[in-house]
Amino acid sequence: MQLLVIAARNLQRRATRTVIALLGIAVGVSIVVSIVSSAGGLKRQFYRMAEVFRGDLIATNKVAFMPIQSIVTETEAALLAEDDLIEGASLLRIWRQPVKNPLGVNQPVLILGLRPGDIAMVRYPISAGRALKKGEKDTIIVGEILARDLKKGVNDKLNIFGREMTICGLYRSPVTSVSFLSGGIVMPLAYMCKLRAPNAKEVSGNLAILHVKGYQTDALNPSSAELKALDAKVAEGAREIPKKFKKLKVQPIGEYLDSFKSQLEIVDQFAWAISILAVIAGGIGIMNTMIMSVFERTREIGLLKALGWPAHMIMSVIIIEGGLLSIMGGLVGIPLGLLEVKLATYLIKLGWIEVVWDWELFLQALALATFVGVLGSIYPAARAARFAPTEALRYE
Repeated sequence: MQLLVIAARNLQRRATRTVIALLGIAVGVSIVVSIVSSAGGLKRQFYRMAEVFRGDLIATNKVAFMPIQSIVTETEAALLAEDDLIEGASLLRIWRQPVKNPLGVNQPVLILGLRPGDIAMVRYPISAGRALKKGEKDTIIVGEILARDLKKGVNDKLNIFGREMTICGLYRSPVTSVSFLSGGIVMPLAYMCKLRAPNAKEVSGNLAILHVKGYQTDALNPSSAELKALDAKVAEGAREIPKKFKKLKVQPIGEYLDSFKSQLEIVDQFAWAISILAVIAGGIGIMNTMIMSVFERTREIGLLKALGWPAHMIMSVIIIEGGLLSIMGGLVGIPLGLLEVKLATYLIKLGWIEVVWDWELFLQALALATFVGVLGSIYPAARAARFAPTEALRYE
C-alpha cells in the first residue's frame, strides 16, 4: 500500500506528463472498444436473424462467388416453390448505392428488390404510408432508421439509380433487435431489374428465399419438438431440392449467414490487430514517460538507495506508476471508445450500428492496456534499480 501511495504521488507531481501519457493509452483502448464493439454488435444481429428465420432456405447460383454475382430467375423460383416442403419462394435482388445525408456525406445504403406480395415482402411491417404495389415505378419504401438519418418521410423524394423516386411508406425491421434491416430501401423487383439489367430476358434476383411450410416467423416460444421438426424439414430441403436443380445451391439460412459471419470474424481479428498496435503505441508513450521520470529523479532514487531501499522496491515503484497510468488510461478510453462510435454513427448517419455493452471486451481492453503499460515500465524500472547510490547523488 505504501508503494502504491508513493507511486500515485509521483504521478501527481508531474501532472502534465502524466496526462499526456494517460491520453496516449486512452486512445489505444478507445480504438479497441469502438472497432471491436461495433463488429460484435453486427455479429450479434446476424445471429439473431439466423435464429428468427431458421425456417428459410436460401437458393443461389452454384458458380457465384458472392451473392451479388448470383442469378436466380423467376422461372427457377416458380419451380422451387412447387416443392412439397416449400410454401413460397421470394426473389431478392441486392445492391448498394451511396446516398447523400443531411451533412452532405455520401453513405452506403443497401437497396433490396422484392416482388410485392411475396412472403419476404410481407415481413416488412409498414409503420407509415403504404406498402409497395405490383407494377409501380419510381416508388420505394424506406427503413425507419434510414428515414430518420436522411430526415425523409412519406411522399419525400430520394435519388436512386439516377432517378427521383417517391417514398410511399416507411417500414420497421422484420426482426426485433436487428436494426440494420431497417437501415435500407426496398423497391419493386421488376422495376429494379429494368433499371439495373435492362437486357435481361426475365425478372431475376440474386437469390431466392424458400419458406418452409408450417413455419411462422412471429411464433412465440416454439417448443423444442416444433423446432426439431422444423430443423428436420429445413435439412431435408437443403439435401433434396438441389438434386432437382443442377445450377442452384440450397442452404439453410443459418449456414448461408455463416459465410458472412466468417468475414466478420476476419474483420474482428483485423480490428484487434489494429487496436493492439494502438495500445502498444500508448505503451511506448508510457515507457518514454517513465524513462524521463527516472532521469529527473536520479538523485531522489540515489537517496532512497542510500537510505536502504533494495533494488526490487525501486523497481516496484516505477512499475506500479506505469500500471496506474495504464489503468487510468483504460478507464478513460472505454467511455471514449463508446463516444467515438456514437460520433461516427452521427457523422456517417449509420444509425443501425449497434453499440454493444460488452463487459468482457472492456475488461480485455483494460487488461491489455495494463499489461502493455507494465511491460513498458520494466526497462526504466530496471535502469533505476541499477543506479549506484554515490553516482546517483552526484547526478546533476
